[in-house]
Amino acid sequence: MNLRVDGLDRVQASFLALEALDEDQIWGIIEPAAETLRGEMQAVILRLFGQHSGSLHDSIEIRRTLSRGGAVYALVGPNDKKHPRVVLGLRMSKRSKKKTIKGTNAEIGWILEHGSARIPGRHWMETACDEAEEEIRAQLVDGFNAACEAAGL
Repeated sequence: MNLRVDGLDRVQASFLALEALDEDQIWGIIEPAAETLRGEMQAVILRLFGQHSGSLHDSIEIRRTLSRGGAVYALVGPNDKKHPRVVLGLRMSKRSKKKTIKGTNAEIGWILEHGSARIPGRHWMETACDEAEEEIRAQLVDGFNAACEAAGL
């Protein structure tokens, strides 16, 4: 069984084969592609933000997740841990006397992706996805074909 989209019969056969795979087999297909995306995100962060990228760069992680319907998928992006040096939305004069740090790596990543009132978006996630798309697609197809072959489908 090979993943091809030449006609409706092949697409239907591919979906039937995918349905026959268990959650761990599907994760085995997805995980290498998620690792590739993670590496590309980290490379884009270093390229765009240089020396100011340490915390965001190190926070990119892969999370194995289940949908409500029970399908396994990967979330790739910054974690929700506190960013060590950033106070979001507060100017120096308005900081509390405790000098507490607000904002998580996920929030910093979102602001850098989409921008804020004071900074334009840099679209680092979109760039990483675009640059890794072909390699990820090939990894998913190869992984699917290998999993089907191993399962005898």
